[in-house]
Amino acid sequence: MNNFSHYCVKQIVLIKNELKKCVSKRSVFVVFLLILFSLLLLAAKVKGDYEGVFFDDIQEYYESEIRDLYDSLDDSTLDLDDEQKQLLLDQIRVDEYMRDHRIAPYKTQSSTNYLLEMNSWFAIVVLLSIVVSGKMITDEYKYGTISLLLTTPNKRGTIFISKVIALMLLCGCIVFVFIVMSIVFGGLFWNIEGVFAKVVTIEKGNIQCRTALMQMLKKSVHNFLALATCAMMTMMLSVICKNGIISTCVSSFIYLSGAQLTIAFRNSILMKYTLFPNMQLQAFEHMKSEFSYRIDIRESACLLVAYSVLFFIISYVVFCRRNIYE
Repeated sequence: MNNFSHYCVKQIVLIKNELKKCVSKRSVFVVFLLILFSLLLLAAKVKGDYEGVFFDDIQEYYESEIRDLYDSLDDSTLDLDDEQKQLLLDQIRVDEYMRDHRIAPYKTQSSTNYLLEMNSWFAIVVLLSIVVSGKMITDEYKYGTISLLLTTPNKRGTIFISKVIALMLLCGCIVFVFIVMSIVFGGLFWNIEGVFAKVVTIEKGNIQCRTALMQMLKKSVHNFLALATCAMMTMMLSVICKNGIISTCVSSFIYLSGAQLTIAFRNSILMKYTLFPNMQLQAFEHMKSEFSYRIDIRESACLLVAYSVLFFIISYVVFCRRNIYE
C-alpha cells in the first residue's frame, strides 16, 4: 500500500470517528428536530399568509394583472425610480410569458410557494448549525479528549482535516434533510404536484422557466455554501479561543448583525465583497430596488468558497501550532 492510499484509509477512519461523535451528541439530534419544527411553522405561515388565487380563465387573469402593472407604471403619484420601473416591467414580461404558455399562477397556498418561501427561512438552519460546529473542537478541550487524540499516530493536520470533512458532511446532511422534508411537508399540506409546477423568473435580463423543485435545488447549492462558510468560521473561532460559547455567540452575532450592516451600507459597493450579504443573499431578494449594487449568485458562491478557504487556513495553522495546554 503506497503512502497516499495509507493516508486515505487513516482519513476515512478518522472521519467515521468524528461522525460517530457528532451523531452521539444530543445537540445534533435537537438541531434536526428543530429543523423539522421550523418547516412545520413555515407551512402554517404559508397557509395563513397567502390567500388562494381563484380564476376562471388563465388568459383573463393575466390580462388583468398586466393591466394593473401598466397602471402602476403610468401612475405619476407613485413617483417610481428607474429601478422600480424596471422591476414592474420585468414582472410584466413574466406575466406575459406565463399567459402565453398557460402557466397557472403559483403565488398561493400551495407546495410551490412553500418550496420558494423556505429559502428565506434557511437562516434558522444556519444558526442551529453554528451551535454544532462550535462544539466539534471545543468539546475535545472541555472533556480532555484532545490529549488522547494527539497521542494517536496521526498528525495534527490529518486530525483537523478529518474534523473539517466530517463537519462538511454534516452540513450536507442538514441541507439534504431540509430539502427532503420540505418536499414531504409540501405534499402533506397541499399536493405533490406543486413541487413540479413551473416557476418563471428573470435572470440577467433573460426569462428562465424551471420547476419549483429545480428552483429550490439551485438556491440550496448557495445555501449549502453559506452554511459551510458559517460553520467554518465558527470552527475557526473555536480553535482560536477554545470556548464553544464564545465561538457560537460571536458567529451568531456576525451572522445576525450582518443583515443590519448590509442594509445600513447598501449604497457602498464594497459591501458586496464582504461576508455579510453573501451569507444571506436570499433574504435580500425582495429588497433589490434599495441596493445600489447587485450580487450574482455565482459571484456570491465564489466569494463564499474563498472565505471558507481563508477560515480553513487560519484554523489549520492555529490548530497545528498551538500548545494544547495553553
